[in-house]
Amino acid sequence: MTVERNLATAWTLLAAPVILFIPALAVAGMGPCAFRYPIVIVAADALFAVMEGAALGLFATTHPPSIGTRVGCVLTFVMIFVTVFFELLLVTDYV
Repeated sequence: MTVERNLATAWTLLAAPVILFIPALAVAGMGPCAFRYPIVIVAADALFAVMEGAALGLFATTHPPSIGTRVGCVLTFVMIFVTVFFELLLVTDYV
């Protein structure tokens, strides 16, 4: 794979959890007072962490490193932290 394809894949994997989080909440049945299926959010967050780990691997193995890859690595770590935080925030109250 070329460097450009690796970076495009990494940026797509990094942005995908942001886009997929709202449908995951809809599937979980989160309403004003309802949270019927917390396992859906747990599974979605696990999938998001795997996607972000794959993005981190692609950013880290891109040579030569550039500002874009370094920013991508930092954003990936931030996204992993946010994913774990939201999982703990949303699920621990209901399980």
